[in-house]
Amino acid sequence: AAVAQCDNSTLSPPFRRCTAGLTVPCNFGFYNPTRGANLQTACLRCPENSMTNVSGASSISQCTCVDGFIATVVSGSQSCQCEAGYGLARTGSAERCLACIRGSYKPTRGNDRCTDCASDRTTVHEGATSLPACVCKLGLFDHNGTCRSCPQLGVDCSAIGVKVETFPLMEGYWRATTTTDVLHQCYTREFCPNTNASSNASATCAEGHTGPFCEICERGYHRLTIGGCVICQGSLSTAFITIGGMVAAILILVVCRMRQAKRLQKTFVRGKISQL
Repeated sequence: AAVAQCDNSTLSPPFRRCTAGLTVPCNFGFYNPTRGANLQTACLRCPENSMTNVSGASSISQCTCVDGFIATVVSGSQSCQCEAGYGLARTGSAERCLACIRGSYKPTRGNDRCTDCASDRTTVHEGATSLPACVCKLGLFDHNGTCRSCPQLGVDCSAIGVKVETFPLMEGYWRATTTTDVLHQCYTREFCPNTNASSNASATCAEGHTGPFCEICERGYHRLTIGGCVICQGSLSTAFITIGGMVAAILILVVCRMRQAKRLQKTFVRGKISQL
């Protein structure tokens, strides 16, 4: 709306322009930092994806990024860009920064589109920021960077992102190492509870059990005639110390006896000599 009369010889104040004898404020999204401007082009448009909160702005600093965009200085100039994990997308007639949908990611700030993961991969959440966030889809597991179908038995693949190193083994199954997807059914189900299958092969075994199919007793455990491995009553080290102590005591006693015998023998010999 017109706010004052002016002519081409009048210096219009900043934030306004003079046209057709009227001083007019710059519209929303525009600013005018100079005086004496009498053309509509004197009002400069705010940088892309930014807007002024009022009409009649006089400085670019009054241009603020619209919702979803982040103010960034690029080559000395202000720019409004999407944060990492957010890509430029059109909603209706406007473009907005929207979180990357599941199955896509964006690692850096900028007004680029989100990048899709490989066809056999997806992301756990929206807004992924890196390629490693793309994990194998449901029913697959990662084996050295390749998504493979999960074994039909022995492993729980009910979640995305399963890796061979952290195979969620089911009870009653065993594998030799954390890098193999070859599973074996244990002879005794209870020996393979798999409460912590991701650490190492032995971690899948019940307490006191180790080795193939969790059938071997760990050191300090012994096998019952019927059943699994149970801890020994008193450790082996204690037994060794006890036995060692007994042997040492016997040796000391023998040495003392031998010395005593020698002393007696010397005394006897001296007595015989004195009698002669």
